[in-house]
Amino acid sequence: MNDEKLESLLRAAGRAAVEGPSAEPLSAESGLAGRVRYLRVQRQRRRRAGVGLAAMALLGVTFWGLFHPGSPTPLADRPNPPRPSAIDVEQLKARIAAIDAEVEQRLRRVEQLRQRQRVHTELAELRNQPQPPNPLQTARMEIERTALLLVDDAEYRADFASGDVAAQQYRRVLELFPHTTAAQTARKRLETLSIEKGDL
Repeated sequence: MNDEKLESLLRAAGRAAVEGPSAEPLSAESGLAGRVRYLRVQRQRRRRAGVGLAAMALLGVTFWGLFHPGSPTPLADRPNPPRPSAIDVEQLKARIAAIDAEVEQRLRRVEQLRQRQRVHTELAELRNQPQPPNPLQTARMEIERTALLLVDDAEYRADFASGDVAAQQYRRVLELFPHTTAAQTARKRLETLSIEKGDL
């Protein structure tokens, strides 16, 4: 039932669009066919009107071009433009020279700014690089490392050789590098060796 109502409403709307609000009701069979016929006729009318308008426009442009009094004159009939005087040429040359000088000045300024930017960039890169260590600090680090190597060698000898060889190596560290951390370690190892031997 609802489908029939919907279909009848759609047909009525179609008829109203085709024939206007005061159209007479069409039969169910002729509704769709009548709409198609109406749309085809409208399309043909539009085409005919478009072709007619285009033809009229073309004719109008043609007549206007033929009979318009202000048509452009041929190039041969046009008067030559006036030649510049010698004063005008000299003024133009002076102006061009002034512009060239200004351009050169600005280019030099740009190059100066670029050079300044390069210097600032290089300075920033130098500031960001790690500073080389102080030579005195480097020497102290090398001394500590050498002393630690000697203590390590002495501990190795204490494990695999006699304690006398290790004690001799610890004494050598105390003699050569007395103010190092390795010398403190060597002193403690000597005390341990002396306690183990029973010298104390």
